[in-house]
Amino acid sequence: MKRFWSFSVMFLLVGIYTVTAKDYVPKDFITQINSDVILAKVVEVTSTEVLYRRYVNDNLEGTIRSIPIKKVRYIRYLDGSYNFLREEKARIEAEELAQKNNDKLIFGINANAGGAIPLGNLGASAPSFNIEFTKGNFNSEVNFIYSIDFRSKAMGFGSLATFNYVWNIPIGSFFFGGGLGYIYIKFGEINMHDIALGGNIAYNYPLQSGVYFRIGTFVGGKILVINEESDFKFFLKPTVGVGYSFK
Repeated sequence: MKRFWSFSVMFLLVGIYTVTAKDYVPKDFITQINSDVILAKVVEVTSTEVLYRRYVNDNLEGTIRSIPIKKVRYIRYLDGSYNFLREEKARIEAEELAQKNNDKLIFGINANAGGAIPLGNLGASAPSFNIEFTKGNFNSEVNFIYSIDFRSKAMGFGSLATFNYVWNIPIGSFFFGGGLGYIYIKFGEINMHDIALGGNIAYNYPLQSGVYFRIGTFVGGKILVINEESDFKFFLKPTVGVGYSFK
């Protein structure tokens, strides 16, 4: 009787071990966007696809299959580590974009809303024009400002130069920097001179055609000189424009 129970326990343990071993056949788990899971042995992960051999009834097929990265949420490897491919793809695209921009000198020209006469009505406003150069993460821009109001006979013109750090992201770029500007305004017998110093922040969204859209602001302080009398004022110039870059 004892021998019977000994053999029974031994066969039970062997059976449990066999089932457990079968369940733990080494596998990689490819989880797709639709939550379906592929049991596989991952061969290679490229920038566009995942190459793998699939498990069928715990047997590894010899055929190498592929699945686009855009359909894969993540891979869980047999050692327990994860590879989140959508995040990896976004990182690769951002690095490729940054490298592409670093290799080129970009010349752009754009028009911004707003002119040189502060607090004027719509009749006093005229577009200002920018010329800019971008190389890698560095951007320099010169803004030529002009406006005229025929009713009040006010006229203004000047320029604003900024130097910016460019932070490239997959859906555009941000500009951070600052600069110096000068504006001359004549209103009848009154002559006004503005010398402005401040910071610049803007967001740039480019299209494949070369056209880009920009929104931002230049903010800081200015010294206002009116007929030889000076005063310090707060300075704010919004940037809402469209332009074209020549690469």
